[in-house]
Amino acid sequence: MSRVALVAFALLWVFVGSTVAFVPPATQQHTAAPKPATPSQRPGATTAAQMPVRYGGCWAEVPKMHSTYFSAVFPIQGNTPAPRAAYQAFVTQNYGQVGVSNCFVLQTADQAQEELRTLEATAQPRDRVVETGWKYQ
Repeated sequence: MSRVALVAFALLWVFVGSTVAFVPPATQQHTAAPKPATPSQRPGATTAAQMPVRYGGCWAEVPKMHSTYFSAVFPIQGNTPAPRAAYQAFVTQNYGQVGVSNCFVLQTADQAQEELRTLEATAQPRDRVVETGWKYQ
């Protein structure tokens, strides 16, 4: 081992600790880290296409307009936050800056429709309720 390599090893020993194994530069081999398994490769994992269809809806408040905007019920497969971002963008583009928004996912279309009715009934008293007809695609 050359004097430079020995000094480098000693410095590594001091800074890193005794768990370091020294491999001379001429014998070092670099291998790529293994890629993580995709959902289809993991045992027992399900993809979005294998998940059951559920039904969702969204709402958004636009304070400047004193209005709350509600989507239509839409089918959704998988577990994704995408509907909220898409609905918020839709409302902002068509009605104004969104203050608060949210989406939900339930087992059946009837449950989702009932949830939208409940949310509409409990909207801020000063707010106008607007049904947009928007559906997540």
